[in-house]
Amino acid sequence: MGFLFRFAALLKQRRYELKQAQLELARAKGNHEQALAAQERLGGKISLWQETWQRDQADGMSVSQHLLARDHLLFLEKELERAALKADQKARELDERKVHLIECEKKVRMLELLEEKDMRAFNFARAQREQKLLDERVIFRKKSGERQ
Repeated sequence: MGFLFRFAALLKQRRYELKQAQLELARAKGNHEQALAAQERLGGKISLWQETWQRDQADGMSVSQHLLARDHLLFLEKELERAALKADQKARELDERKVHLIECEKKVRMLELLEEKDMRAFNFARAQREQKLLDERVIFRKKSGERQ
């Protein structure tokens, strides 16, 4: 009879959960990177808008254009704050996924160690049975040799 791990189904399930955790972590990394890129793009837009606004102010602009430009700049700054909050949220989500992945890895490793331990115990017991069988054959041959 061959070795059959008693928790094979559980190990298979935990390995599947580990794969899912790895995929979730990859998705979370992608989302975080996208949020950071959006935040960086908005920062660039604000810098460009400020430069344009300052240049237009130096050339002279009407009050309505000035107010419109100021309001647009305020809008962009609020968007930047929202993007920063979103990036922070994605960073927290990424940290949660990392923790979940570590927990899944621990669960899988625990079962793998248990499987290795059971395999060693199985191999030891099999070796003992084989040795016992060999010893019995030797004894039987000696006894049958003495009778002849």
